[in-house]
Amino acid sequence: MRIALIFMLVFALSAVPAAISYAQESYDLGNRLFASRDYLKAQNAYEKAIRESSGEIAAHSRYMLGRSFEELDNWQKAEENYQLLWRLAPRSSWADDALLLVATHLASSQNPDDLNRAKKLCEKLRTLYPNSPLFAEASCILGETNIRLGNFDEAFKTLVEVIQRDDACDIFDRAYFALGRLYSDPHNPKKDLDKALDAFKWVTEQTPESCYASWANFSAGNILRQQKKWEHAKLYFQAVLDRYDGTFCAAATVPILALSRVEQERFLRGRESFEQLLRLIHKGPRPIGAAKAAPTELPTAKVLQIQIMARETYSDDKRASYKGDVRVSVGDMKVFADQAVCELQTHIFRTSGGTTLQLRDRFALNSRRLTFDLKNQRGIASGDVRFVQRVSGSGGAAEPKVRTVRRLEFLIKDGQIVPVSEQE
Repeated sequence: MRIALIFMLVFALSAVPAAISYAQESYDLGNRLFASRDYLKAQNAYEKAIRESSGEIAAHSRYMLGRSFEELDNWQKAEENYQLLWRLAPRSSWADDALLLVATHLASSQNPDDLNRAKKLCEKLRTLYPNSPLFAEASCILGETNIRLGNFDEAFKTLVEVIQRDDACDIFDRAYFALGRLYSDPHNPKKDLDKALDAFKWVTEQTPESCYASWANFSAGNILRQQKKWEHAKLYFQAVLDRYDGTFCAAATVPILALSRVEQERFLRGRESFEQLLRLIHKGPRPIGAAKAAPTELPTAKVLQIQIMARETYSDDKRASYKGDVRVSVGDMKVFADQAVCELQTHIFRTSGGTTLQLRDRFALNSRRLTFDLKNQRGIASGDVRFVQRVSGSGGAAEPKVRTVRRLEFLIKDGQIVPVSEQE
């Protein structure tokens, strides 16, 4: 009996190295087949290695099995193997890689549910593997995902944390590029184009060979274009065409550069037309701004400054058109509208799309449309006109006096809006 037991023990011990040897052979075969892109046969070899072993050989075989499914565009099977890896072997040196691969894939989705899953996996990696060499990359993906989910404060905190890490210098380009996206995101309540521009410039200047450099140049140029700094924008757009020719980014830059040139030409024409308007006003028979205006039937007013601001400006020899957040300042009078047209010869200013006229703090006029003679200081408001005048009450405090009409003709005299005629 003792001899039989000894024989069985010796046989079992001798079988362990043999099993490890067979697993190693299957694992090595799988690696060779994977390198030669024979992914189907590689899968069989890795599955055999998993059956014949445990520990690191089994863990890495499971990881490579997931990789082989991924190469064959079978993401469902790839994710199943990655999940099995971090569940069955969470202490394996490949568990954090598997987590990151799944998070990276989900983070590229447009589905909010996938993005939330990616966020949770990145947070899990950062919690379970704080010393992982993939910690900084997971943090970048977490920051980028939070930007897309609208969690801007969380994203900012995570990205700054990456930049402050001494062991993350090889991923600074990605972190700074993400910061640029964060500050330029139109949904970010703390949007700051100047800070976004600084972040994109860091990428272009410090890491010009980075895979993010082309889009950083493009983004910087686009911000400068929005700020109407076209000459500076052209430098960044041209850098994309010169340094990254043949890329998708370069293809996207060509129409934007052309649009930038068109916008610059329109702006210059608009500014020239506006300057022409000012010259016509000051050269007219009833000069505005003179110390003593000549007596006329219609009142005149001192105009200290005329300013017109808008997102877009179009003009020809007869008129200038303004679109998007139009703001007009004529002395103490301010006009806000969605759209406006100024007739250069007659000095008539017309607005549409909702208009507000304010005169100091005492008068306000809201209407759908407004026609105003800049030179003679006379206007017509129409469409649900609401005229508000603040008058001094018995206690000295200004009380609003509101009148609602369909049409109101008025003039500005001695710093006041004076109704001339109205239509109920």
